[in-house]
Amino acid sequence: MGILDAVFRKRHPEEERLQNIVDRLTFHPIRVIVSDDEQPEALSLLNEDGRELILISRGLLRHLSEDELYFVLAHEVAHHILGHLYVKFLTFQIKNAIMEAIRPKPSWFDRIFRGKTDSPWWLQIIDVVSEILLNKTILMEEEMEADIKAIELLKIAGFPLTGAYRFFRRLQTEESFMDELYSMIDEHPSPGDRLNNLLKHYPELAGNKI
Repeated sequence: MGILDAVFRKRHPEEERLQNIVDRLTFHPIRVIVSDDEQPEALSLLNEDGRELILISRGLLRHLSEDELYFVLAHEVAHHILGHLYVKFLTFQIKNAIMEAIRPKPSWFDRIFRGKTDSPWWLQIIDVVSEILLNKTILMEEEMEADIKAIELLKIAGFPLTGAYRFFRRLQTEESFMDELYSMIDEHPSPGDRLNNLLKHYPELAGNKI
């Protein structure tokens, strides 16, 4: 299901409650969409017309406690408030433009008679490595920033802060070997690093964990 299909489909019964939470967290007109996906996930997105969205799966809703849900929604709201989606879009647009500029252009003979249109192997490696480096620098820093901003939003809105500690502790205990392997190229820092970063800025979270 595409983003446009999700926007114009019949609303999920939980969406009104989640929308009320998001509306308390920010004045930004961010729409919450619940997908039928059983894979736990939450994403901040921009629609084709620039509309700000938060997509949260039914599978994740079943896994979260109420206070964890507040933190997850606040984290996704923070991405929108901090402009991270625009930074990500522009960063990868620039990267793609550079890759296109240095990509060797096959001659008309090669394109027509030899079918050479793909990028050479060395350029594909550069593309993959550059994406990993971007994920591990700019985007990982944005995740840390969104965590900190989420706590600020929760405080202002009067929501409990216990969900942040619970959420990352649960991720730590449920993290599998394959999750750790995937995190090597993913833009999300490890749950432990994110929790330690939060505690550095908000040490009171450690005493607010139960």
